[in-house]
Amino acid sequence: MAFVGLRLMAANNLRHLPVIENSRCLGVVLETDIVRAVALGEPQLLGTLVRALPTVSVDERRSAAARAVLAGDVDAVLVSDGGRLVGIVTTTDLARSLAAGARAERATPGDPALRTDGPMNTGRKSWPSGT
Repeated sequence: MAFVGLRLMAANNLRHLPVIENSRCLGVVLETDIVRAVALGEPQLLGTLVRALPTVSVDERRSAAARAVLAGDVDAVLVSDGGRLVGIVTTTDLARSLAAGARAERATPGDPALRTDGPMNTGRKSWPSGT
């Protein structure tokens, strides 16, 4: 299973692979965890590598995502809309948003300027099939 996850990540240029069960996101598998497992000859099931991440609403400002990243000591947060996963915001996304400057700072909740990863603003329309 780790090889399948790694292939999905490589094919879709992802570092965080959401793990979905019954329409609910259980967390993510990190690229580094999969690579480590494969390198050590322990390509265990993806489920054993799942990490929980904090979640923010799609309507929240980037500052809420940044606070959640810091509070959770993680490098990403899940973004949900009505309980449904719609994206992931990473520390890289937050840095890009900050660097973009005034436009993002003036954005209101729900503004696309705040949406920077996953299907939200990378041109990706949806998560890869099977995720």
